[in-house]
Amino acid sequence: MKIYFDESGNTGCLTREGHETYCGKDGQSLYALGAVLSPESEDGALAASYEAFKERCGAAGREVKGSDLLTRKCNDQLSDFFETFLVCGRFKLCLYSKDFYLATALMQTILGPDAKVTFPQAYYSEASNLALFGSESLKAYAEFSAMPDASGARLLTERLLVNSDGVITEGSFLHAGLRRIVETGRYDMLLGTGIASGDYEKSSYQNLVNLTAFGELLAMIKEDERITNAGLELVHDRIPEFEGEYCSALEALGVGDILRFEESVDCLCVQLADNVASVVGSTAKKVTAACKANTQWDPESEWIMSLWSKLLDVIGLDNFKLVVSLQDQAMLLSVGRMFCADFPIEYRNNSVFNELFHSNLSWVLSETDWVRSHDDAKMDELLRM
Repeated sequence: MKIYFDESGNTGCLTREGHETYCGKDGQSLYALGAVLSPESEDGALAASYEAFKERCGAAGREVKGSDLLTRKCNDQLSDFFETFLVCGRFKLCLYSKDFYLATALMQTILGPDAKVTFPQAYYSEASNLALFGSESLKAYAEFSAMPDASGARLLTERLLVNSDGVITEGSFLHAGLRRIVETGRYDMLLGTGIASGDYEKSSYQNLVNLTAFGELLAMIKEDERITNAGLELVHDRIPEFEGEYCSALEALGVGDILRFEESVDCLCVQLADNVASVVGSTAKKVTAACKANTQWDPESEWIMSLWSKLLDVIGLDNFKLVVSLQDQAMLLSVGRMFCADFPIEYRNNSVFNELFHSNLSWVLSETDWVRSHDDAKMDELLRM
């Protein structure tokens, strides 16, 4: 089995400055990683099929980018892309909110690695609120993680307790954890989780959401498809700045020999992974922005909303790993249902949306119990398998 990976929305380390950049007007707050699964016996046919698709798009000899497909003037090519590739069940996607990444990293730094397993619903509810409403808290954490030391740990604790964005409320798990640190004076506890520095090979690196997403998506694929590392070959688009970190992480698990990097221009299936990651990531980002601006019912939003619904339906929800706030998960699922072809147009309104949203939110919250059987040790076991 070969698995081809490419990404969309990579802005590097999630630093304080990076947080301000990716949250900006034209920022990329959502990271997308696409994977194309190709059994060895079908690998040549898949590449040939993609080459033929490029020729139909008038792109022979050059790369087709997802941004090219994601325009109304290229609607025919996008339909061709759906019918040729997306219906075949070869794809897995990870969508990772960068704010949610920082929120869970902050939570684990303060509470330790066991809290999410012991109290997953409360843990991820608080992390979701941090991701959505705790911008100042996330900036404080990103600043601390750039140079995690005892004085920085004390300063971070104090800043979080001041709670300028009002999201860390008294009685919450996070507030209780912070108070415990102050009362015991054990600020060094923030340095013992390995989260703040990330344990990266390069000491200047911090908060690599792309590496985390790669590990989580690979573990999901191996579990879903029941495949082992024997005979497995991973091919990722070149990312020169971070390739050493990827190799070191896999080598630490004893499987460093299964990954290689290739320029997308030289690998048709990596180009296909790029198209999927770009189309899905950009669509999800635009849908999220429309809902937050309350323009989801505007006529000009219908095309992108319907496209998201079609992507969820054709690729299949089971092939998505949505690592975003619980609220954003519920929103994306609700849009997917309300803009499918058989949903009555007259019911596309806030009243029906709110009912569906709360139903999906309850389901998403219950699904957090999954982490009880998928702690860090289990994820490492899946990657080693």
